[in-house]
Amino acid sequence: MPDNEPMSWADIAAQIRGIGEPGQSDVQTTTRTPFRIVVATDFSQAATTLSVLKAYAAMFPADAPVELVLAVPHEPTDEDVSCAQVLLEGLDVDTAIAPVRVESFAEAAGKSAHAAVVSNGDLQVLVMELGAAFTAMHRLATVVADADLLAREPEPVDVPNAALQRRFVSFCEVTSAADPAAGVFAESL
Repeated sequence: MPDNEPMSWADIAAQIRGIGEPGQSDVQTTTRTPFRIVVATDFSQAATTLSVLKAYAAMFPADAPVELVLAVPHEPTDEDVSCAQVLLEGLDVDTAIAPVRVESFAEAAGKSAHAAVVSNGDLQVLVMELGAAFTAMHRLATVVADADLLAREPEPVDVPNAALQRRFVSFCEVTSAADPAAGVFAESL
């Protein structure tokens, strides 16, 4: 796909479904284990996922050894893939981005995570997690853009990630209803 054309639905579907499969060498040209950025979502709220996805799209071109994992609490369904496609299409990017995957919490916790955003329903904690994830992504973007830095960066090791698994147990999307004061204020208007 030329760099100046918008992504088609077929391109988006290929990024989500075919990442890492044999014959996808044009998507990821390195043999390194990819650095994984994990975002827990059930697609009921788009703000967190879309925020990370926008930053990811701006930082990582298609050949970067990085992948964004949208982790869901169950085995991924066609509906989950459709939700991811809608978010990707909403980016309105004109170049291909690094791979995006939809995985279950169990699958995501079975591999490394360079950074993770797992909302527990607390807005303040979510803001801190987003800040930490964006910082890690910025540093990683610098590393993968420089062959010398990348060569010195330890390769991710895909082993079960108990810390991420524990975080998935407390997953809960942040909503305005999570703050009782916000509900009182909204009702008084």
